[in-house]
Amino acid sequence: AFLRNDTVWVATNKGISKFVLDQRQEIPEIPMHLTSFKVLGENRNVGSTYQINYYEDEIEFTYEAISFNQKGQIKYRYKLDGVDDDWVISDSRMARYTNLHAGEFSFFLSASLPNGGWTNPIKMFSLTKKQPFWENVIFLIFVGLVVVTLIILYFKRVIRRLKKDSEIKHQLIDLERKALQAQMNPHFIFNALNSIQGFISENKNKIAQTYLIRFSKLVRMALNHSSHTFVPFEEEIDLIEHYIELEIMRFPDKFDYSINISDELKEDDFNVPPMVTQPFIENAIQHGLLRNEGKGILNVSFELYGNDFIRSTITDNGVGRKKARENKLEIDRESKGIKLIEERIKILNKKASITIKDLVDDNNKPLGTEVIILIPIN
Repeated sequence: AFLRNDTVWVATNKGISKFVLDQRQEIPEIPMHLTSFKVLGENRNVGSTYQINYYEDEIEFTYEAISFNQKGQIKYRYKLDGVDDDWVISDSRMARYTNLHAGEFSFFLSASLPNGGWTNPIKMFSLTKKQPFWENVIFLIFVGLVVVTLIILYFKRVIRRLKKDSEIKHQLIDLERKALQAQMNPHFIFNALNSIQGFISENKNKIAQTYLIRFSKLVRMALNHSSHTFVPFEEEIDLIEHYIELEIMRFPDKFDYSINISDELKEDDFNVPPMVTQPFIENAIQHGLLRNEGKGILNVSFELYGNDFIRSTITDNGVGRKKARENKLEIDRESKGIKLIEERIKILNKKASITIKDLVDDNNKPLGTEVIILIPIN
């Protein structure tokens, strides 16, 4: 062997060879290529770039390298940038990735050399997976604007509703005050006190005491009910019975009465606006039955009407409204009271109603009056 500068000359029995010490040895190249590419199990055309949809989260591809020196015993190492942090070494010629997130990826492949080294990594393809539309910034901004708009509209609606409820409440309070004034007929109170005085002067102290107890209870119930929008149905019936019994005590021979309540109203608890029926019963007695020559009959019935109402029917066989209109001042006062009641129940339910019908025979002779009230229930 002979060394000169950067060259070594070696002599053997087969000749002379030389080696340049500074000459770098190139890493031999091994041909590599993709043989297939699948997305969600479906074949795609083999190429260098791909784009898949946001819902396509599984890819699979096969590759191959050619090296005659290694007789097919080739190992591979690969890496998908954006997924793999390190090289994946495998004897297989297939790679699969599942649950692939949105983004951009590059696949690099390298093959083993006979001397144990690796070929230079080659970029086999580029892949882009689209972002779901709901993760898009523009879409998120749009959704945010929609949500904010809906919240603003909701609170505006709530504020309008609260304002409307407040107005309705004030209207109810005012109407209930006016209704109380109209229903607590001063003439009735004056006559009740006169009746008590009359019982006492006739030495009917026991009757006077009973009358006074009933009268005080009626006034107390009326005052208590006037401060509530709804009261239990049983209490309203109690008030009606107290009122009718007081009138019976004043005029024992003028009329009989009956109160009929359907079974369904007895089985469940219902709340009704207070003092709706009593004024009509008072009208039937004062303007109809007490003007009869004979003994009159007052019938009051209550039944459930649909899911929102109790239907009250008040029937008397009095002189009728035509005869009663002779006292115009009294009738005008009663008409205002009826209007107040109608306004009050219609605020609670627009379908509430009051229907007054004159009863006549075939010759158009008055037989009395019928009042039907659809009372809202709570």
